[in-house]
Amino acid sequence: MIDYHIHTPLCNHADGSMEAYVQSAIEKGLSEICFLDHFIAGGPGRKHSMDIEEIPLYMQAIVRLRETYGNRLTIRAGLEVDFLPDWKGVIEDILSRYDFDAIGGSYHFVNGFNVASRKSQPPSDTDARESLVESYFEGLIRMLDWPYFDFLCHPDIVKKTGLTIPARLEPLVNEFLQKFAEKGLALEFNTAGWDHAPHESYPSESLVQKCFSLNIPFTLGSDAHDPEKVAHHFDKAVSILSKTGYTTLCSYELRRSRTVSLRDWAR
Repeated sequence: MIDYHIHTPLCNHADGSMEAYVQSAIEKGLSEICFLDHFIAGGPGRKHSMDIEEIPLYMQAIVRLRETYGNRLTIRAGLEVDFLPDWKGVIEDILSRYDFDAIGGSYHFVNGFNVASRKSQPPSDTDARESLVESYFEGLIRMLDWPYFDFLCHPDIVKKTGLTIPARLEPLVNEFLQKFAEKGLALEFNTAGWDHAPHESYPSESLVQKCFSLNIPFTLGSDAHDPEKVAHHFDKAVSILSKTGYTTLCSYELRRSRTVSLRDWAR
């Protein structure tokens, strides 16, 4: 089993050493992980991201972990990169300078509102709340014009602050999924939502079913910000994906997609 979304203390809001995450993955029987720490090139989210100057240290740490644990666990190097059009040049420069295995794309900041922060308070007005969700999916559609990421992280993370996706926006969500399918990319099945306000995965089970009908593949990530959260809720994830009809997951090596079997998860 794989876990393609693991953070480190370099993002300034995760606990535990990188080695502790590796050891947790081995203890839980994983075969492969990908460190996917935050890189937010600019703007208000910078404090939740590693600095550009820290990326070489991050990559060197992964090399050392491979040397120590590589015979027990495949360790991939990646970044979770925020969709920030004004910083496109910086992002492209960073991605060209290092041998990353996978890049996850994220969209956290919608009209200045951090949809992924539990400290954020969404508008109380119903129309304003729906408008924020609408802007989020419109942003995801624009994001698909950027060819820099390999999979999209937690596609309906907008639910984290208590927002819901209204029925009137279903055509917009379908437009996003259709365009995503045409790009041939993967979505992340992110299990952290079971510990957040939605108490369901990102994406929801209903969206997973739509993805299956469009032949959209998935990778799998815990979004662990603590070593104990590695592979958290994977039993539920495997159950939903298998029940929907998925038999494989996507993993990556040097930005090239590979297919791994989706097997039963057992502690």
